[in-house]
Amino acid sequence: MIKKFYIFENSLYSYLNDIGDLDENEESLQKLIGFDSSDYKLDVKRYNSGCFGLIFKEDFLCDFFEIESGAISYAKSIVKYDYDYDVDRGEIDYISNYFSDENKNKFNTIIEKLDLIISIDDNEEIGHFFELTNKIIDYKDFLMELSMAIQPVIVNNMKKVFKKLPFDVEVSGVGRKNDIILEFSVDEIGTYIDEHKLENINTIEDFLHNIDMSDFDIYSYENYWEFDETPDYSSLVDTIDTELEKIIDELDDVDEIDYKSIFDDPKQLSLFKDDDIPKLANNYSFLYDFFSKLDVEYIKYAKKLGGKILAWFNSYDFQKMYMTKDGSPTKEKYDFLIANCNLNSKIKDEYEHLETMEEFNL
Repeated sequence: MIKKFYIFENSLYSYLNDIGDLDENEESLQKLIGFDSSDYKLDVKRYNSGCFGLIFKEDFLCDFFEIESGAISYAKSIVKYDYDYDVDRGEIDYISNYFSDENKNKFNTIIEKLDLIISIDDNEEIGHFFELTNKIIDYKDFLMELSMAIQPVIVNNMKKVFKKLPFDVEVSGVGRKNDIILEFSVDEIGTYIDEHKLENINTIEDFLHNIDMSDFDIYSYENYWEFDETPDYSSLVDTIDTELEKIIDELDDVDEIDYKSIFDDPKQLSLFKDDDIPKLANNYSFLYDFFSKLDVEYIKYAKKLGGKILAWFNSYDFQKMYMTKDGSPTKEKYDFLIANCNLNSKIKDEYEHLETMEEFNL
């Protein structure tokens, strides 16, 4: 039983206790609400002594608490339904922030094997690498694992936000017409008043005016980095490790080498080193199964990554494959290569006529 000084001095708690059975004295209870009767509905819990509910339209209640419209129902949906934390695609540029030491070691191995000019600390360029190799590594798996790590942290934090309130919250309805049901216990009202040393609380309206609702900020619900609980990234780390190993295996698989390229530029040739395969002065065998899967949509990143990836896009192999893919060579394809690559001299010899054809409308 609550017997503290502030409780007995507080008229709301005293009057609620004096009413006795709330379901038999609704008229007396109505006098302690404070809100205009047009703004709420009273729901007395007839099978739960000492409890009652007030039903408000959400817009009215959010205005009263001075919080964003819809903030309460959205917060409730996070804890009540299958909440899905949406990880933006751009987060791939920061995925290396979650690398374990083992992940870093494996990515360094990839850097060495491809002679990339980036470092393990270059988050954005590592993201660009995953964009380029998305047909080998589906980095959406990384984003999904990241989402699954963050989601329970947000849900747990929102549960804590609701638990701090001296009433239960339920939502009924759809959209801005939502009904928000605040379910009160007389004893919980008394406890909250005592613990927070509230005075001059004569009505439920007075009581609600003293509730801190600052946590109900739609724009901070997903700020998981500010919460006490830290996401468990172990599954993400394991997935990254598996996918990096997949690339290493592809780069190590000499059986996949089945395509020879001839380079006119000795500097380009020097990028490719493979002691297992004898090379003539101007010949090199590409790991074609790997390089041919690099996504041309992200070719702009090749110059930043450098090494063998850049050499691939500058090679006759790639440029010939690009020009002949999906039908006949076109001026648009040729222009694309000029804009994005160092045009291979043999490609220039084979396709520069496309410019002349367009000039003369042939």
